Amino acid sequence: MALIERIMGVEESVHGAKVPVHAFSALLRERARGRLTNTEALAEVNALLPAEDPLRPADTTEASALLTSITGAGNATAMLNRATLIDDAFLLAEAAAPGWNTPAKVRAKLGL
Repeated sequence: MALIERIMGVEESVHGAKVPVHAFSALLRERARGRLTNTEALAEVNALLPAEDPLRPADTTEASALLTSITGAGNATAMLNRATLIDDAFLLAEAAAPGWNTPAKVRAKLGL
């Protein structure tokens, strides 16, 4: 899977264009608020990417797993907390903080 690599901006020539972290995180929170479906959130992510480099099937699988982890968290507070946890992990990954500086570490933190 390569969504985490795209969030981190790792090897864009291999994994695809970088996914804008802040915009993706905002979409996660909108999903948590019930304002978007998973399908709509994924479409919005693709709209942020170059037309020639949309999410690939593996990216979509990983993004869907994250979105589902939000909606499966329970009540509204729990869903927003999960979205915030994902956002924090992505921001730390993008900054290459020591505990989040590899895709494997980020996936482990997120339970993927």
